[in-house]
Amino acid sequence: MRDRAKVTDSDLILSGGIIQYVQSLKYFGICIKTSRKFACDFDHFKAKFSRTFNCIYAKSFTGNSESITIELLCSCCLPVLLYAIESLLSRVCDINSLNNCINIAIAKIFKVSFNNVDFIQQMTG
Repeated sequence: MRDRAKVTDSDLILSGGIIQYVQSLKYFGICIKTSRKFACDFDHFKAKFSRTFNCIYAKSFTGNSESITIELLCSCCLPVLLYAIESLLSRVCDINSLNNCINIAIAKIFKVSFNNVDFIQQMTG
């Protein structure tokens, strides 16, 4: 029995042109993966979030103000990470992966271990 999600040997023809088979495509900034069910790849969102956060953190590190860095994280970095997330049917593992990016940033800002990140999230909102 062949796996339908991995079949690549049949061509689709539309208006005389061949539609190329790809493993993923980017549509309105969202990377859609080949799968039996609708699935997205959030790796590019996580990479953009990390770049944005590291840039902000490097600039605000000298000021040593955690509250300002948290505000910048919420206003500049979270929109990058959560772009169009409300319109996507995200799996639990995807949501945990995105939440892990936020936890890493908070742990870096406050210089704490992951055990204290939940408490800090509750205190800072």
